[in-house]
Amino acid sequence: MPHKPKRASEPELDHHVVLRVPGWFKNQIIDLAAARGVSVNQWILAALRAAVLAQQDIPEPPQARAPLPTTVDQIRAYAEGERLTLPCGKVGTECAGTTSAQRLGAHQYCPECNIRVA
Repeated sequence: MPHKPKRASEPELDHHVVLRVPGWFKNQIIDLAAARGVSVNQWILAALRAAVLAQQDIPEPPQARAPLPTTVDQIRAYAEGERLTLPCGKVGTECAGTTSAQRLGAHQYCPECNIRVA
């Protein structure tokens, strides 16, 4: 009889989830991850995130319109009096997600716009 799953007491930390899959399915996952140029772990995280969002009726995020600005980009823009275009397409500080992206594996998502920023 399987154990009842325990909720994460510290949601900010990474936790292990163990899955048993048949060999042919594992091989398909490896091939799909290789075709996308990502690790198997990153591919599975992205697939699980998409499934959770679909269950919550949240649409799949669109592609980022600009890269997440680095600290150097922010300093340069400030010194030159420019405003940066953010991944969601908004300019300057219009997007609240610029300071706190949600991390999921190697990817980061804007919590306001739901766009992958890194």
